[in-house]
Amino acid sequence: MIDSLGGCSLLLGLISMAQDVESLYAGVKALVCVVKTDRVAQAEMDRRRAYQTLAMLLRRKKNMLNSHILHLIFSLVGTVDSASHSSTIPNIMAFQDLLCDIEVWHEAPGDLQRSLFEHLYELVAESSEKRSNLNLVRQMRLVQRLLFILPAVNSNQTRGLMLNLLGALLLAQPDQHDLLAFGQFIVSTLPGSGGGVNNTTMVSERQVALQERPSRSSQTSFDHSDMEGATDSATFIILRNRCLQLLHSLLFTSRNNVNTNFCEEVAQVLGLDWPLLFLQSQLHSTTVVWGLRVLVVLCSVPALLNKFREGVCSGGWLQDTDLVLQNRMTVVLAGCQLGASIPKREYRIETSGPPGFHQLTWLLQHHVDVSQIYFLLMALMMGQPVKLMPPESKLDLLNAWSLLFGVAANQPMSTVMSKITLVPEAVTLMLTTVRVLLYSHQKIVTSDIECDRVHYAVNIIQFLFLVYHSNPHLMPIFMGQEVLTALANTLFPATSEPPTPADEVFHSGENPKDVLEGNNPNQEASADGHPAHKFVMDFIRFIIVDSLSLPVTAKATPPLDIVLECSGDMV
Repeated sequence: MIDSLGGCSLLLGLISMAQDVESLYAGVKALVCVVKTDRVAQAEMDRRRAYQTLAMLLRRKKNMLNSHILHLIFSLVGTVDSASHSSTIPNIMAFQDLLCDIEVWHEAPGDLQRSLFEHLYELVAESSEKRSNLNLVRQMRLVQRLLFILPAVNSNQTRGLMLNLLGALLLAQPDQHDLLAFGQFIVSTLPGSGGGVNNTTMVSERQVALQERPSRSSQTSFDHSDMEGATDSATFIILRNRCLQLLHSLLFTSRNNVNTNFCEEVAQVLGLDWPLLFLQSQLHSTTVVWGLRVLVVLCSVPALLNKFREGVCSGGWLQDTDLVLQNRMTVVLAGCQLGASIPKREYRIETSGPPGFHQLTWLLQHHVDVSQIYFLLMALMMGQPVKLMPPESKLDLLNAWSLLFGVAANQPMSTVMSKITLVPEAVTLMLTTVRVLLYSHQKIVTSDIECDRVHYAVNIIQFLFLVYHSNPHLMPIFMGQEVLTALANTLFPATSEPPTPADEVFHSGENPKDVLEGNNPNQEASADGHPAHKFVMDFIRFIIVDSLSLPVTAKATPPLDIVLECSGDMV
């Protein structure tokens, strides 16, 4: 009978003419009842793609939507009981046009979108048919839709649900387009990222006060109460950190092992230079820590470590940014100025770039006062992924050792020696940070900061000596040209003439006053009295004495010659 009166168009007309909540609910309920009971009406809705019309009408009447109407839509789609054993999605077209079009429910009264996200999460993560549902939802490009409205969501609980839903969609083997969109979204939260969600000018975030609670783990249960009353800058920082935390958790399996396949996917889609974007000098220390945590896990995969070392597999995060660059005369993306006249090939994926450890060295010298980076550098040096972090306190060697290898601090060192795969470039990087700690001078340095720097420098040297002394098989690495040169160079200011090309990282054209002030005539003398100076000298002495008992080869330069060459006229 409905078909003879105009079919579903009549019912859609009733919904269109609704002026209050009651009439809108009645119109939607009538449509749902007819479509659920009449196959002809359902075929008409499918043929005419009338679910899109219904979505448009609901969007126009967004202020009249309520939970009862949303429940009717669940019934129309056929997923009203998402917890049942047969929780597949029967009406795919209605699901795509009504539930996956999340802008319909965005900013609706009563935070309806939170109920929608709970429903979607049950379908893809908790139902018995979650695998088929997950594959279907991924085809709907739901990740891009979620990211589009994520910055505009004000409810902290809703943001947490959205991140949990994003985690479920990106878990295991994600669609490359989804992973690329997620990585580019995180980049867009950086200050000055043209065309991104954070349109603030390029300012330093380092002084922004956060109410963020330190997170030891990478669990995907998020507490967003720290966003309440936060400034715009703080909100972007916290949102960025939550997204990085989510990605970090996806790098591990449910058994806390590194998810090698996912790590390789991240490297292929986003590039190994992508985590370096979050180590820039103007960024907040919490972002730097999360960016470095992601990088450490990626580099725990030997194949990816080699690619990072060689500077290959980079620039993937710039894919599909042509429109952004063409629509703006100039754009600042992640702090890198790109002109519209640049040919496409220059900002497409690069097969090779600067060596990863060279870039990391230059970036981390701006964050020497962040205590957690030293624990992460220790993990990077020994190829250990880090899922848990120690509390934000002073660096402690015993706690760091037990957290890195999961053993008690009083157990013999031999129990963990088999797990160590020393990365020489990371050792050099740690020694470079020691050099910065010894000779950096800021205009305003409090006594607490100075004490922390002394503590960091001493503990790093002690840790390296502990590794050197605990395993004779690692001694050749410390006696090598690069590592021993970096160790000897910690005794001299970085602004002096570099004895090796490796030191050119300090002479990259930047104003050295920004990082290392070399105009202080008492600088070298002040280093002589630094507590770390004695440990460095003892370390070098042990290396030289140990090398004297080894046979001399023509291929390797004797450690004594390396040290004398580094000292030069300063000996």
